[in-house]
Amino acid sequence: MKLFLRKTGGQGLMLQGKLDTTEMPEDLALKTQEMLRSKKLAKAKRMKDQQMMPDCQEYELTLLNNTHVSKHFKISDSSNEPDVLDWLDELMRQIVVKKLGSANKS
Repeated sequence: MKLFLRKTGGQGLMLQGKLDTTEMPEDLALKTQEMLRSKKLAKAKRMKDQQMMPDCQEYELTLLNNTHVSKHFKISDSSNEPDVLDWLDELMRQIVVKKLGSANKS
């Protein structure tokens, strides 16, 4: 499964990238499958009318099925689902590590 994750907020910073569960460490791939099946992700989803704090960070997670979007989630760091936020941060760390690895090869 392929994922696109974008993290915005704070001082206008944005990090984003794509991940494929087949290229993740096994424990993170398993955790990803578990989180996508759990109800925690739906509970953490930011409601459209929910106010964003000025320094709040927001995650946008898009599940990609072949060439089209299958699901899209917006989650703020004010979510009451800390497990989801920790998992999203793990995914973002993988994106950063992947980008650093690509930059070092150049």
